[in-house]
Amino acid sequence: MRRGLALILCAALATPAWSAPLINPDPFTVSGRFELAKAAEGPLKGHLRIAQAVASPEAAKVFMANPAAFDTALNAATTASLRNFGYIAGPDATEALNLQVRLDPLEVTPDKDGVTVVARFRIETPDGPGGGCVPKLAEAKYRALAPVHGGDRQRALAIVALVAFAAMGYNAGQLTSEQFQIAKADQAAANARRERIEGESVSPESGDKQMAHFAAVNATQLALADFVRQLGRSSCATAAGAPATPPPAG
Repeated sequence: MRRGLALILCAALATPAWSAPLINPDPFTVSGRFELAKAAEGPLKGHLRIAQAVASPEAAKVFMANPAAFDTALNAATTASLRNFGYIAGPDATEALNLQVRLDPLEVTPDKDGVTVVARFRIETPDGPGGGCVPKLAEAKYRALAPVHGGDRQRALAIVALVAFAAMGYNAGQLTSEQFQIAKADQAAANARRERIEGESVSPESGDKQMAHFAAVNATQLALADFVRQLGRSSCATAAGAPATPPPAG
C-alpha cells in the first residue's frame, strides 16, 4: 500500500500540476476570404518569420484564457495569417526577417447596447534589409451587440403545457421541445433582422464578459488583417509590384 502511494506521489511530482487547455487559433487567423493582396515580388515575399507573438496578461483575461495557451494560439494565428498571403519564409530560409509581435492590452468599452473592443498589435523588427518595410502598428475595432430576446410567447406556452399535461398524467415533452425550438428560431431571426454597420454583429451570448470575448476575437483577427494589408501597401512591396514607368516621350 505504501509503495503504491509512493508511486502515485512520484508521478504527481513528475507531471505538471495542470496543463493549459489548447486554444483554437483559427478564429484569429486571416484567411483568403478577406480578399487581401498576395505578397508581391520583393524583400517581404517569403522573407518573414514570427520569432514571437505574445499578448499582455490583461488581454488574455478578456479572452478568458491562460496566458501561455493564448500566446501559443496567437503565435500560430499570426504565422498562418502571413503564410496564407505568401510572407512567411520557408524552413530552409537563412535570411528571414524575425518579427516580434505583441498584442497590447485591449481597449474594452461596454455600454447599454453592447461592448466595443479595440485590438492593437505592435511589431518590432531587427535592423537590416527589409526591416523598414514592415509596419510597426496594426489595429482594428469591433463592436458586439447585445442579443435581443424573442420567442417569449412560445416559451411561456411550453411551460404552461408541460405543467397542465403533467397534472393530467400526460407527457408533453414533444410539444414542449417543439415550442422551445420555435422560440429559439424566432430569437435568431429577430437578431438577424437587426440593423448593423461594418465592424459589428450580434454576440451569440449576453453578458459583458461574453460580449467582450466575442468582440475581442473579431477585433484581433481584423487587426491581423490590417497588418497583412499594410504589408501589401508598404513602400517595398509597392515599389516591387508596381509596373515600370515608361520613359518620357521625345
